Formats: sequence, structure tokens, C-alpha cells
Amino acid sequence: MRPRTKLTLPLLVMATLVGAGCESESPSSEPPPVPAPIAAPPDVEWTPGPPRLTFDRTEHDFGRVLDIEQRTTRLTFHNTGGEDLVIDTIEQTRDCRAARSEVEAFAPGQGGFVDVRLSPRALSSGVLIRTLTVISNAVGGPQMLTFTADVQGYLRISPRKLHLQTRELGREHRATFTITSPDPHLEIDETGSSSRFVSCRRLDGPARTDRDADSPLSETFEVAISPDAPWGWFDEEAEVRMTAGDWVPGKVYEYGYGSFRVSAGSSSRGRVVARVAIQARLFGAVTAEPALIHVDTPVATASEYRVRLNGPAAHPLAVEVRHAWAEVLTGARARVRARIEPLPSGGCQLVLSVWSPRRGKVRGAVVIETGVPGEEQLVIPIAGVVQPAGAP
Repeated sequence: MRPRTKLTLPLLVMATLVGAGCESESPSSEPPPVPAPIAAPPDVEWTPGPPRLTFDRTEHDFGRVLDIEQRTTRLTFHNTGGEDLVIDTIEQTRDCRAARSEVEAFAPGQGGFVDVRLSPRALSSGVLIRTLTVISNAVGGPQMLTFTADVQGYLRISPRKLHLQTRELGREHRATFTITSPDPHLEIDETGSSSRFVSCRRLDGPARTDRDADSPLSETFEVAISPDAPWGWFDEEAEVRMTAGDWVPGKVYEYGYGSFRVSAGSSSRGRVVARVAIQARLFGAVTAEPALIHVDTPVATASEYRVRLNGPAAHPLAVEVRHAWAEVLTGARARVRARIEPLPSGGCQLVLSVWSPRRGKVRGAVVIETGVPGEEQLVIPIAGVVQPAGAP
């Protein structure tokens, strides 16, 4: 008996070939039941001679598909020739990797099916066209299978990131974002944030009970940065938690991508969490450019980074490095050296050297003392990555 061959196309489709005399993969020690041969439909025309690969259809339209959904379809085929049909490969063209199968033979009159799964969550909304190429020893060469779908976004957040640029330290700063969804049963549960310095609230608008039951969701939210937020680089998140409704129990829903995620259970209610990044540079009398030291260095190589520091004109800036550290998240401590250099044009600059014996993501900080009233001790964060040696 031949083993059943499973083919997986990682980005978009999953294809499975099953034919007469095949057995399925199973961790059990007992052999699984052998599927019965797929009977040929009565209207199939048989041709003696070389093998022929005949599908019940070569095109399929999935219709409207949300980008969190998975859709599947099955295409049946038969060997309508007079010799054994061997399926060598099923490949997806365009921007996806090919999936190869073990050689699988189908005698004249035997057939199987190809299961295709569409998972469009990594794609933009719009018309999607994908092609599978079935390569075999059949007369006529490779067989093309075409799949189309109208992909629509389940949740749209605009903007996904709030860039507030440079703002004055010690003041409240506000910004808004909007969440829309075609799901009329999506309900707002609560709002929150990743920091005590950020608040998030839904702006006044029509309540769910005041809207048409079939109308899509469209809500605007306001975030506020507290006046007591710390000096320097500010990078936090606002969060909106929602309950999704009218989902099909047992249907597969993918995690969202980018700025939201979906949790689908066995019931018809799912959980949706949307996140919006909030970034700003909060400066008072002292400014730093850049406010975040972004590290991008090869492993076992010392790299230097510079930060320009300026203070008030009436108060000469006398900066000292209090502490500097960085660590690689793979478990290594990076070697960090920091010094202050005066600039001819006024002010000074922080010169930082970073060296790590291991690659991986880096985080750390430099603590400086300025002598400026109210801003005596300031923190400049370090973030980035240590690349493998020789990486471009």
C-alpha cells in the first residue's frame, strides 16, 4: 500500500493527494482504513494510450473571503488514459514556494483529489488570483489550476501607529484613531493601554443599539499622553478589546496580522484585540537627537553611535554618564562604553560603543545627569539587533 501524501504550501494553500490504495499518516500503531477507489463519473471519456489527467474543474472562485478566514475546496481528478498516471509535483507559481510530493501512481480509471486551503491573512484586500501547477507524466504537460477570491479586511485601524513627533514635556497630548469592520455584531468591550501614562477612550457616537443591526462597525477612539510622562523617547500602546459575533462554530479563523489578533473558540463568539502604537519625543529644556539609540551591528564588532544633546541657552549643559548597559535577548550581556564630547557649535554629544559576542535583539539604556533643574537625570533607551557576521 502506498502512503498518503500531504502537500503543504506555506503561505496560501494546502493540497492533499489521495488515491485508490492509499493509507493515511497516523501516529497509531494500527493501520488506518484504506479509502475506497474514487469511481469515475459516467460522463468521463476514456482514451487508450498515454495517461491523461482529467479534473472535474480547473478553476474555483472562493467568493468574498475575510482576511481572518480559511477557506477550503476539493478538486477531483481521474486518470482517463490507458497507462499509470504519476503525480510528481504540485507547485504554486508567482510569490509562493513550491510543494513537492512523493511519486504517486494512479492506474487507468483510478482517481484522487486535491484539497486546497486559502489563508489570505498576510495579503492586502482586493482581488486575489493564485495558480497551482500539477506536474505529472500525463499527456499535455503540466495542468494549471486557478483560484480567485475577493479578500476583504475584517478589521481596519487607521492609523495603525500614532506618530506624535516632538511634543512638549509636562503637557497632555491627544490623538485619535478609527476602527472599522464589516462585522455588524462586533462589540466594543473595553479600552486600555500598556502604560499608566496613556489613557484610551471611545469618543461619543451612536451606541450599538441605536444603529442598524446590519450596519458595519465604525468607531473613533482618543488616546491621551499624561503630563507626567517621562522625558525622551515615548513608545507605548493603546488597546481596544472587542467581542465578535455571528461566527460559524467550528470554522477556522486565523490570527490577525499587524495591529490586531483574533481568538476563535468553539462557540460563535470570538475575541478581538486591536492595538495602536503611540510614539513621540517628549522634551523639555534638554533635547536629544536621536531620542532612541537604534543599534544595528555585526556580532563581535564594536559599533559607535552618537546622540546630540542640547540644553537651555541660559544654563550651560554639563552632562555626565551615570550608567550605560545593554543586553542581547538570547542571554548575552553586551559591552557598552559611553562618553560625552563637547561640540564646537555648542551643546555636546553622547558617544556610545556597543559590542556583543552573540547575535539577537538588543535592549538597554544610557542614564545621564544634566544639572538642569527638573531634568537632572534622563534616560536614553537602546534598542536594535546584533546581526550575524557577514550579514548585509
